[in-house]
Amino acid sequence: MKLNIGCGKEYIPEWINVDGNNSVKADVYCDLLGALPFQSDSVDSVLLSHVLEHIPQEKLWSFLDEIYRVCKNGAVIHIFVPHFTSIHAFGPTHYTAWHINSMNTFDDECKYNYSIEKYCNFRCKVIKANLHFLMTRGKGISNKYKIYKLSPDWLWNFNRVVQMFFERFWPFRFDEISWKIRVVK
Repeated sequence: MKLNIGCGKEYIPEWINVDGNNSVKADVYCDLLGALPFQSDSVDSVLLSHVLEHIPQEKLWSFLDEIYRVCKNGAVIHIFVPHFTSIHAFGPTHYTAWHINSMNTFDDECKYNYSIEKYCNFRCKVIKANLHFLMTRGKGISNKYKIYKLSPDWLWNFNRVVQMFFERFWPFRFDEISWKIRVVK
């Protein structure tokens, strides 16, 4: 089972599209801040394309725990959020800002995990983290949007040290961050 949670206008036919807004096309409508209507350990893949920044900080941990509950051990989650330097990062509906090491909080084995506190049950292994100079909005998941593969993102995504250097000293802004993570139970 593959879930596109918070699908908005990005309906993906091969996935189960989930949203809380009845004005968009979705397969399942539900309150994304409550319990998801899926069985525990039933989901193989999740797409969260520009969803996490819309979750209020006080509900973020329970939202991540709910994603964790429905995912199987080893499930793959693709996450796309605006980079904290992007003009898209802040606005009336965005509650959190993200940087390249944000997901490391949930990866107990990551050498860049500086957090000793555990805020929720959500645990993962960060497989890949990328800075994007241009906004992709998760379109890299589908092969029909190959234009994004032509961007020079490989330059600042050579390795994690290079990413952290560019994120800190790059004189321009990045539009987006993406992560591919694997659920660890």
